[in-house]
Amino acid sequence: HNNKQMFCEYDDVDYYLFNDDNVNKDDGIIPLSIESDLELLESFVSRMSEEDILKADFDLDSHFFYGIFDKNELVAVLASYCYKGKEPFESLSILVSPEARGKGYGKRLLRHLINEVKSRQRKIRYRVNSENTPSIRLCQSLGFEAYSRQRVFTPE
Repeated sequence: HNNKQMFCEYDDVDYYLFNDDNVNKDDGIIPLSIESDLELLESFVSRMSEEDILKADFDLDSHFFYGIFDKNELVAVLASYCYKGKEPFESLSILVSPEARGKGYGKRLLRHLINEVKSRQRKIRYRVNSENTPSIRLCQSLGFEAYSRQRVFTPE
């Protein structure tokens, strides 16, 4: 038998929004695209720490991007994608620049995505690391419910 210690590589919880009624439109959210806004998105991501990027599971290989600008500077981005374009769910990640945190930008972006995803006839899946308290608070504040948990263990 094997005495190797196992290390939890990641411990994520999937949150879903089952009731997406009563979400107001936000005109301050700007749709972005990888085709026309790649430099802007790359520049934004380059200002973030590796830890923030990993914690948010942020990837420029996504289908939809939405941003918030403050004084002409991109300060928050939400990226979403539908796995292979076939699932009824859209997954997301949110990155907010450190100086812009705590101003409600993440909540505004997530509210906006709720409307967008509804128009695409999908539901949102928000996979959050179990230690990412701000993201957990954010999704719970908008009515998301914990539904499943993903854990990956590897030998140390």
